[in-house]
Amino acid sequence: MRLDEAYNKNCAQLNENDKLIWSYLSGHRKECSELTINELADRCCVSRTTILRFSKRMGFKGFSELKMTLRQELGSSAKSSAIHTAVGVYNDVIKRVLSQDCSPIFRLFDQSKNIYVYSTGRIQSGAAHEMSRVFLEAGLLLDEVKGESESWTILDSLTPDDCMIMISCSGESEEACEFAKALNVRGVPTISMTLLRENRLASLSDYSLYSSAAEIPFESLGIKHNTLTGFFILVEMLYMKYLAYKEGETQ
Repeated sequence: MRLDEAYNKNCAQLNENDKLIWSYLSGHRKECSELTINELADRCCVSRTTILRFSKRMGFKGFSELKMTLRQELGSSAKSSAIHTAVGVYNDVIKRVLSQDCSPIFRLFDQSKNIYVYSTGRIQSGAAHEMSRVFLEAGLLLDEVKGESESWTILDSLTPDDCMIMISCSGESEEACEFAKALNVRGVPTISMTLLRENRLASLSDYSLYSSAAEIPFESLGIKHNTLTGFFILVEMLYMKYLAYKEGETQ
């Protein structure tokens, strides 16, 4: 499990000291990959035991395993060429979806009276449209909700019998997070689809799915390409897993 995914999964059980440690670690990853547990404790003004407890609350056996994961993440990004980086991003999305138990999400799909897919921005809107298209083949109608212009107009009609899929690259859009909070108040189940990083939308959602991205420089051309194709791969893999899930029900 990657560090950002571990944080999003376990953030509810982290205390204030844990969150201060995470803030320092996530902002100084290269530096922290070389620190001992005592050195990190000094940087964060906490005890060695507090660092150890933080590591375990994050889902690791101890600080050594957390640091090993951090080093692996840093090493894999440093060694890749541009094309290999893109392929690595795509493989990362595929492996993550394959390993995730999506059956609770699929049961929610089948039990919901209405399924909505919310998006803001061109990439997110494209992924939402593709999701609506492919799931229609399996008999699921996903109504697209395009950002603030539509989200608040339908809010009062939503109930706990519905569900909302929310696609956001950063997961930090004020508009998306405020809408997610309003959905929570009404008891509407939410599924977030964001990039794999610490983000508020994932923390506000009942279920979280993650894509990956990388900024790939082509220096001689003066271009930096941000690959976000992972969202479309995530949609495709989720659909294939749903079909396999439904096929299993009929056998």
